[in-house]
Amino acid sequence: MVQTLVQSHLILRGDTYYFRYVLPAHIRSLCPSLPAEIKRSLRTGSIL
Repeated sequence: MVQTLVQSHLILRGDTYYFRYVLPAHIRSLCPSLPAEIKRSLRTGSIL
């Protein structure tokens, strides 16, 4: 379950993996200054 959840948020761009999470609309409506999504480089080309 956890592995499936994490892999659904991983994106491979070039040789680097990124974590991507889209904030739900009801959370963004509480605080409009929040970004629509969070993206962070994992600085690795390996999924393990």
